[in-house]
Amino acid sequence: MCLAASGEVAAQQSRESIGLEIAVPHHLADGEEFMLPLRDLLGYGERLFSAVWTSQEGGGRPLTKGTGAAVSDVANPLTFPRNFNRISGPDANACAGCHNRPYGIYGEPNPFNPVGNLRTGDAPSLDVDLSRRDLPLPRLAPVNGVVRVPAYSDFKLHDITTGASDPNCEPLDMLAVPGTSAFTAGNARFLTRRLWGVGNEPPYCHHGLFTTMREAILAHAGEAIAERTAFASLPPDDQNAVIEFLKTLQVLPPGTQWLIVNEKGQPKPWPPHRRTAS
Repeated sequence: MCLAASGEVAAQQSRESIGLEIAVPHHLADGEEFMLPLRDLLGYGERLFSAVWTSQEGGGRPLTKGTGAAVSDVANPLTFPRNFNRISGPDANACAGCHNRPYGIYGEPNPFNPVGNLRTGDAPSLDVDLSRRDLPLPRLAPVNGVVRVPAYSDFKLHDITTGASDPNCEPLDMLAVPGTSAFTAGNARFLTRRLWGVGNEPPYCHHGLFTTMREAILAHAGEAIAERTAFASLPPDDQNAVIEFLKTLQVLPPGTQWLIVNEKGQPKPWPPHRRTAS
């Protein structure tokens, strides 16, 4: 009976976690740290340090000011659009927001840089061949000389706001010439984000004010109102299933040998085999 009850509790906890967007699903109880092997304890500490907290677990420090003092009115917390973001408070959602090291290689200058920035020909160019075998794994292999990237994006600009009063609008149009009326008219058109990596690359939306994908989806309007309405109209279980799928689209750690892995980093067959009724 005890084993059966334990199994039922575990299954219930597993079901309740579906659709949640939290950085650390299990927190150690007081004293539990003394029961763990040193290697496991250090690994847990590393996960805490690199975790990006979401609004579902108190991320964004909604009840504290930038000085760390409590807000004057706890009934008026610093939630969207007043919450701390990756610029105003990089520490608000992750230790690694401040304590980090630069990474990534960028090709510059490129022909898409706007006027006023470094353009092709102004300086020596750095070109990176994405099919090079000496780059960190995993890599996409070229097919007939072409590297096809499943980016889940149309790479187009879209107006996803309800209008000029929408808090998701930007006060300046950075694509316009500085100093012009177009520059100060604001901007409501944003580039569709690639979803490859969305599962472990928070925060979300162009301003970085959303800590969960669910918040970002439900904030879409304008040209994306049909997609938002379709998501909002789904039964809760189907909404959670969409979130769970998006959580699987992750950038894999350097050195990973396979493009599709399970939660333990081991290779996973894809596409999955469809189960047949017995």
